[in-house]
Amino acid sequence: MVNSRNSKNAPATATSTATPAVTPVVATPAPLAPTPAPPAAVPPGMVTLQAGTFWLGCADGVDTQCDANEKPGHEIQVKLFSMMTREVTVAEYEKCVTVGVCTRPRSHKDRRCNWGANNREQHPMNCVSLADAQAYCHWRGGRLPTTIEWERAARGADKRIYPWGNNPATCSLAVIDDCHSSGTLPVGSRPSGATPEGLLDMAGNVYEWTQEGEARGGGWASGATKVRASRRVTTVKRDAAEADLGFRCAAGL
Repeated sequence: MVNSRNSKNAPATATSTATPAVTPVVATPAPLAPTPAPPAAVPPGMVTLQAGTFWLGCADGVDTQCDANEKPGHEIQVKLFSMMTREVTVAEYEKCVTVGVCTRPRSHKDRRCNWGANNREQHPMNCVSLADAQAYCHWRGGRLPTTIEWERAARGADKRIYPWGNNPATCSLAVIDDCHSSGTLPVGSRPSGATPEGLLDMAGNVYEWTQEGEARGGGWASGATKVRASRRVTTVKRDAAEADLGFRCAAGL
């Protein structure tokens, strides 16, 4: 029998449960996505040529006019780059001479040299050496194209024989000897012969220097079969200053 007196008078014992402290949850911010780099600026007067694989050299089964130094043809990778749509003009080169960066071309007896000739400011700058061409392109913030880049620009990724396609060179497509040309014409005079990217005079008018010292593209004194996109002239002297030899600039991106 429970002692009611004691249980009645005994102090009550309180049972308390401590509430645990609540640690606030702080949300961790998600890492910011990296800001994409802005696309490289393409200088005025230049177009971008995409990176990828293209066919360098003789395209067997397509071109039957290949020289020995174009063989064997093979696939090769090229990085993204840009190239001038036109050959460097006399007027453009003169600006570089005026600021004291480029060398004034030495006097030429060849009347077909454009420097100093009347009404040829928009003709391609010819009669310049490899070093002269390199100096100008460096002043412009670029460089000469490599021979691989030059060929990629001229023939694209479809193994075409000429800058415009596989149709033979004609007077409406290029400034060439077959048209009884006695010298250069203003740059861009044959828009029908442009590449799909808009590059002009990649065949004819003047041969063009590359970094390696090759001359590409043929000139006003070249026959129709000599302005093929894969044709390479590797025997030109680096100090050559010929009336059918000029250049355009390129830049990496």
